[in-house]
Amino acid sequence: MKFISIHTKHDSNLTISYKNEIKLILELERWYDERYFESSYNPLIFEKQWKEVLEYTYDYTGFDEFDLAVTSWVTPTQKTVLEALIKAKKWVTTDHHVSHATLAYHTSNFKTPLILSYDGGGNDGTLNVFDIQNERVNLIDTKPINMGSSYRLLATLMQEITHGEVQHRKCGNLSLSGKLMGYAALGKVIAEWVSPLKNYYITYRSPEQSLCFLGKQLNIELEMGTTLQKDIARNLAASAQKAYEEVVLDIIGSFIWKSSYDGVIVTGGCALNVITNSRIKSRFGIQVHVPPNPNDSGISTGALWYHNPPANKNPITYKGLLAIDNLSEKNKKVLDSAKTADIDEIADKLLDGSIVGILRGRSEVGPRALGNRSIIAYPENKALKDLINKNIKNREWFRPFAPVIPIDYSNFFLGEDVNSPFMSFSFLLRKDAVKRFPAVSHLDGTARVQTVSMEQNPWLYSLLKKINDKGGCPILLNTSFNVKGRPLITRYEDAFKILRETSLTHILIEDKLISKDDLEN
Repeated sequence: MKFISIHTKHDSNLTISYKNEIKLILELERWYDERYFESSYNPLIFEKQWKEVLEYTYDYTGFDEFDLAVTSWVTPTQKTVLEALIKAKKWVTTDHHVSHATLAYHTSNFKTPLILSYDGGGNDGTLNVFDIQNERVNLIDTKPINMGSSYRLLATLMQEITHGEVQHRKCGNLSLSGKLMGYAALGKVIAEWVSPLKNYYITYRSPEQSLCFLGKQLNIELEMGTTLQKDIARNLAASAQKAYEEVVLDIIGSFIWKSSYDGVIVTGGCALNVITNSRIKSRFGIQVHVPPNPNDSGISTGALWYHNPPANKNPITYKGLLAIDNLSEKNKKVLDSAKTADIDEIADKLLDGSIVGILRGRSEVGPRALGNRSIIAYPENKALKDLINKNIKNREWFRPFAPVIPIDYSNFFLGEDVNSPFMSFSFLLRKDAVKRFPAVSHLDGTARVQTVSMEQNPWLYSLLKKINDKGGCPILLNTSFNVKGRPLITRYEDAFKILRETSLTHILIEDKLISKDDLEN
């Protein structure tokens, strides 16, 4: 049977499956090159947007008629347009957090987990708790706690995060949450601020009222548009992160002892808070799973699986778009004349200090670059962090970079065996690793590690092993192949543009390696 599933709000996406196998997960931000892309509420524009995407989808999969079409939290007008564009025998819907939870469950190895789904809100609330009954997610509690919007709102008060930029959402742009998490390492936790901040998260209802009340408790004047002094902002960030963790730990702690759960699953946009995910593991001594796309980019897949669950655990990590060849004639000549580079040559370039943008195969799903749309470099040089942040990514100096390591070498770098294939956790690096590889160590000595296996990504795993064979250590800096404010790249021309305009030294398109010098010849 053929299924199609559509999510139209921010992080718009679609999923197509056939005979219980995911054939494509298409995130519209990658297609339209607009981060966090949200479908238009103007029906004419909405129709144009989805008609274009669906035409590509039909051509790629060979399917243009479906047994079932699934939506999640779609407006009636949008639903009418979609019904005219998509030929389906039957239409159904799935609630927002049910979709998050279903996706996360079917990408885990757990049978009886406790599932926490939390974010800035869906049609079924902001924080829901599930267990599994008869191999389906089962809602056991919902709480009116909005951790997503309340956390992001605090970042709007911090000049080093916002730079005075216009915030298009009332509680701040969606990118602010990740920035705040990294910024927190610059400050100190003020013990007496933690309790008021926990109360702020739990009681948050509207931005103006919540900020005003929090300000009174902290003895700081707070309102929409406030710009805090640097030291206060940094300490507020550190304290807000600490309070955030404590609220989540309290919620999970109130459920974890009630049944024999074999793990904890965390999903929803707030599951991108890797520090909190790690605290859950350490506090409860239990395995924790976060899917590769816990934010709304995974909604369509979860919604589909709720009605058509996979027969087996279904890896979806690299089910995204193929790269699109849209090169100009000039750049096409450069690509055609470029030589194929094997892993041996790429390892040599990296050990010599090259910074390489990777555009290979199908894209990763979700917000993390996991080797197919990555910028990689050998992280021995401390200056590399500032160079990439300033001259390639054009982003804040305090933003950290992730190391990618072979799963069988995790103990060597972390002092423990870990499995972190989707950069979902923060780990304390061994002191000798921090000293030798400062470009992937955050200010507090932690790192958002990606472990990789031969099964997950053979090319990336083999590259790391080749670096080790050549006398280096099997570790690379891995960050998303994009620039500030843009999603992971999809088109060849964007790779050439970033190579030409930034300090990137090479791009690898499939297996063709191109240097800056090649652009001038």
